[in-house]
Amino acid sequence: MSARELRGASQEFWHVQTLPCVTWPTAVTMPAGAILTVREDLHWLTLTAQSRNASAQLIVDLRTWEQVSHVHGDLAERAQLAVGLEALVTDRALHDRSRGIAVEPLPRMIASDPTTWSAMQVLAAATAARWSLPEALGGTPEEITRVNGAFLTVVWGL
Repeated sequence: MSARELRGASQEFWHVQTLPCVTWPTAVTMPAGAILTVREDLHWLTLTAQSRNASAQLIVDLRTWEQVSHVHGDLAERAQLAVGLEALVTDRALHDRSRGIAVEPLPRMIASDPTTWSAMQVLAAATAARWSLPEALGGTPEEITRVNGAFLTVVWGL
């Protein structure tokens, strides 16, 4: 089955090189030699990109658009991979918005009260990953720094 035939499939893994073939319109190209794996379930989108010396992963809650990301390896390569994944997710958000898919509001997290943390915030804290939210949904740089800082203080004791 070709990558083009996978368009529209769900709950599958897609391995593509250079030009991603995903279920939404995009013009994003990954760095040469990078391998992109996409998995989409009912409420989750997981993108993983691997190159020779780096990897990047981005998990998106398709209900709230919260994101948890993790990068590893060579600084320049992982930055390129992360930028590519972010661009794919941005294209997906635009596609969903154009189809009228609603976004669930995210209540404000109280740093000292983990019972107010979302599942994605708990995931980021437990895995020492980075949590973020698109700025249009309240993910200002200050809010993202506040939330990620809470993980360091409350979970890791730093």
